[in-house]
Amino acid sequence: MLNKCDYTVWPGILSNADAPPLSTTGFALQKGESRTISVPTYWGGRMWGRTHCSQDSTGKFSCLTADCGSGKLECSGSGAAPPATLAEFKLDGYGGQDFYDVSLVDGYNLQMLVVPQGGDGPNCTTTGCLVDLNGACPSELKVMSVDGKDGVACKSACEAFREPQHCCNGEYSTPDTCKPSSYSQAFKSACPHAYSYAYDDKTITFACSSSPDYTITFCPSPKYTRHSNAPPPSDSDEEDASGSDSDSKKNRNQRKREARLAVRWGMQLAAFSTPQIKRILYETAAGSQEVEPELMETLIQATKVSDHSTLQALAASKMQIAGDDDIETEETENGEEEEVSHEYINIATRWFDGLINKDVKITKEVYSVHSVDFDRQELRNLVKRVHASQESRTIAEVNEGEIAEVNVGEITEGNEGELDAAIVSAKKRELDAAIAKKRKLDAAIVAAKKSLNHFLLTLAKRMVVNDA
Repeated sequence: MLNKCDYTVWPGILSNADAPPLSTTGFALQKGESRTISVPTYWGGRMWGRTHCSQDSTGKFSCLTADCGSGKLECSGSGAAPPATLAEFKLDGYGGQDFYDVSLVDGYNLQMLVVPQGGDGPNCTTTGCLVDLNGACPSELKVMSVDGKDGVACKSACEAFREPQHCCNGEYSTPDTCKPSSYSQAFKSACPHAYSYAYDDKTITFACSSSPDYTITFCPSPKYTRHSNAPPPSDSDEEDASGSDSDSKKNRNQRKREARLAVRWGMQLAAFSTPQIKRILYETAAGSQEVEPELMETLIQATKVSDHSTLQALAASKMQIAGDDDIETEETENGEEEEVSHEYINIATRWFDGLINKDVKITKEVYSVHSVDFDRQELRNLVKRVHASQESRTIAEVNEGEIAEVNVGEITEGNEGELDAAIVSAKKRELDAAIAKKRKLDAAIVAAKKSLNHFLLTLAKRMVVNDA
């Protein structure tokens, strides 16, 4: 384990019930310090980093994030209290392979990277979460420092709301019924190789053969993001890093701002349909590593309000700037298929926006498609479902505003001392219930839009293929 954070981290270790306990279950890692832990080849368990730890006057040890509740430096068989970034291992598992992942299912408290050293296999590679999510964490999920000035951890939606659709229990206990929320999708956008919720994509579990060693780094720098076959950093690398400390400090705030911006974009994009997201990413990047913030903000806002004229103008200006002479074309066997793919996605996106905004011309166009057979009644039901969800969400927002205005009005009239505590408490519960209902409706809108989007993508693709 290696601590690259600017502060002390207190790692915690919990062995699985069928695995032997290790020589330590908790210790301190100062800034820049490392420690090697020996484990049996068949070990399984989880490891995490505790932060903001201290000892009170009675000698009780506790941490503000990922505390294991033992009251001591050693966790002694206790796990991390959410929110906590977890590294999970099952060594010498099926087929003699090691399986490992980094999980944000229990929330997030610090950056973590797992790098196998010397293993084999196509999925034997680096995984983790390199983005600092604490600053950009939504207020309803954020855990604050003792002085209330900084975010120190970010809860999962399950931990924050305790609702079945977020916790994947009750009637949402299967992969078919428990879908990613806008919150888990934000985690996934920021950390695509980490688990974001209970039924996340199983391809993000990594596997190695040949029993490699593993390096777990807290607060990794970008240079630690490498394939398992890449050599570990040399002493000269460390010297170079030390020599550039001033540059790192200068850019640290900029990186934090960029990370917060990226997470916010992820939250906003999660509410859009797949074609809309693809169009935004295509217009902002088109294969480049750089994204212009102003362009991204404009595209997100234009998509949100269905401003087609702005979207078309941006697309046209981009094509004009590129110019025919600057475009390098590459002939591939799949070139025609890629062109068809891009065409049907554009058609589906236009249909989606038109149906959502009740555009009469586009609605007639969709229902007038005769080159392929499709269930028009099902399409009507999908569109109605989106509209009904949006209308319910609008009503809920109005009700929430009215409740909030009543509370604010009573309190600002100078008569807060005269208010009966029971009435105030009842109104607070009423406001909380309205907010919870609005969140559920947000999830319903996302689900309804996804169903409609899938239908239109399938229809557009069949139509384009048939016409071709």
